[in-house]
Amino acid sequence: MSKTKKPVIIIVILTILLMSSLLFSMKLLSEAKPFYNIVLGADELNTGIKDEKAILIDLRDEADYEAGHIENAINMPFTDNGIKMLDYLTKRADKDSRVFLMCYHGNRSGQAFNLLRDKGYTNLNYVKFGYEDYVNAMGSGFKPALGECPCKNYD
Repeated sequence: MSKTKKPVIIIVILTILLMSSLLFSMKLLSEAKPFYNIVLGADELNTGIKDEKAILIDLRDEADYEAGHIENAINMPFTDNGIKMLDYLTKRADKDSRVFLMCYHGNRSGQAFNLLRDKGYTNLNYVKFGYEDYVNAMGSGFKPALGECPCKNYD
């Protein structure tokens, strides 16, 4: 190989390496980053669920949900390790849909949050407080929605 070909080959190889690393970096920078949030107050929750694409999942038992719930909340009792919730979301939402998880005190919400995060959901909002705390924070002006969830059959 001649002396003039060696530098040209090295320059070509370096150029290829530089271009491929630039393309890889651009891909990483352009990918959507997961958004995980801990909702700390009723005002923050109300603002979040105003988004028409947001999904509020109420993880309490059916009887408690029917006795009073936040309007448009979807009742998914977390009694089956989240299988119904996962099935419901798989059929009706993308993995980047904005999902709020609420229960009695935050325990089931935490379990549901971990499950959905592990399944690849990237826009999760863990509601740290429970439904009673929400009602108390809203005060006497809050009128809960009553009755069964229109999604009761989860089909």
